[in-house]
Amino acid sequence: MNKKIEKTIAAIYLGLEESLKEKPYAEITVQDILDKSHVSRSTFYVHFKDKDELLISVCSHVLEHVFSHTLEAEKTHDFSKSSIFDYGHLI
Repeated sequence: MNKKIEKTIAAIYLGLEESLKEKPYAEITVQDILDKSHVSRSTFYVHFKDKDELLISVCSHVLEHVFSHTLEAEKTHDFSKSSIFDYGHLI
């Protein structure tokens, strides 16, 4: 994925995160996310069908990272010395 797309998706993810700080998911609109992310509606829809697909993408991204078998040291946490078969410590 190129850097521009990564930056756009990160902005959309952050827009959802900021929106969730203000109201429950069920009350958040795509417009709320756009306002927080400073991304155009057309750009949002290039990447996501709707806010539900965005949420699925965020969850998948987090879970792929948490359960990754490439246990590398992270800036905010370090699971690199953990067993790749024992996921209890990750949850």
